[in-house]
Amino acid sequence: MMPVELRELKIESEAEWQTLILNDRHADFQQSFQWARMLQLSYGYEPFFLEFSDSGKPVGYIMLFETFPFQKGKNISNAISNSMRKTFAKNLRCYNGPALIRTDLAAEMMDPLISWLDEKSKVNKIKGMKLTLFLYNWHDVNSASIAKKFESNGFTLRKWATYLVDLNQSEDMLWEYIGKSARKSLKKVRESDVQVKRVQNHDEFMEKFIKPYNRMEREHDRSQIPVDHVEKTMNLNYLNKHYHYYYAESQGVIHGAIGMCTFNGWAAEIMSSSSIYAQENHLYVQDALHWQMFLDAKNMGCHTFDMAGVNPEPKSKKEEGIDQFKKKWGGRYVEYPIFEKNSENLISKLRTRPGAASRLDRRD
Repeated sequence: MMPVELRELKIESEAEWQTLILNDRHADFQQSFQWARMLQLSYGYEPFFLEFSDSGKPVGYIMLFETFPFQKGKNISNAISNSMRKTFAKNLRCYNGPALIRTDLAAEMMDPLISWLDEKSKVNKIKGMKLTLFLYNWHDVNSASIAKKFESNGFTLRKWATYLVDLNQSEDMLWEYIGKSARKSLKKVRESDVQVKRVQNHDEFMEKFIKPYNRMEREHDRSQIPVDHVEKTMNLNYLNKHYHYYYAESQGVIHGAIGMCTFNGWAAEIMSSSSIYAQENHLYVQDALHWQMFLDAKNMGCHTFDMAGVNPEPKSKKEEGIDQFKKKWGGRYVEYPIFEKNSENLISKLRTRPGAASRLDRRD
């Protein structure tokens, strides 16, 4: 049998890439051309579109990004001048994939992919790699063989997990499907003045979602969403097409916010936050927001809702709480791999450059 081959494609349109990846029902938004455009405009990431082939016939596709390093979750690409970008060490990132035409060849595809990663690392000064692979179909492929290939090439395997809620059932069945604690919380919400609303336009997105979201994240001393990054993507018109945002208010004050992205029948949670007041006073805003998202995603034709990642082996009370919250919605538990090669500590190098510290300290 001929070895699987890999080549880079020049993709210039949403329709061009979508036609290729939608051969796989597992393809989600993080494999889409739209996701590539978002990251290009927001952070300056460079996408690579790759095609696997067997005897000249396409068998799969994957999208990777050349990214810049992070410091405690904060992207520092804005701190790097154009002249520095050519010499500054970068990372390679895959958020999900590959989109498979031939599932039986998934393990064989990893050989040319690893070779491509090695070559790209040498040419482009890549110092770190993080690949989230087979998010929804890890157990449908030869996972043991795939893990062995990556680990024998210097990658470490870190397991991650999620819960997948089945939206194909009726609303009544979905209500019965969720846990008792979730139904109890939702009943309390219905007896309160908490109202859930969906963002309808860009102005409302800024005023009712981004600003309250950042306010609540500041309360928890967490990273916020840079407004300039949001403004860069407004002209893409993905709002209420691929991105959907919600907020929950009580007595005229927004105490909860959450978003979801939808693509190819998959819906996934993104950007959730709630106020300390809501938590201390048991407003259950996140319960109300999640239930509304389930119903809306179902009405949009989505078959599955991804509750987003949880640690299979919680290391703290916080991680245990996150797992318990996501588990109570009755989703099917699935694990998937994240393959990593450690990157150098590049932040210290950047700090030695004149004027760099002030740029790094800025919220970007």
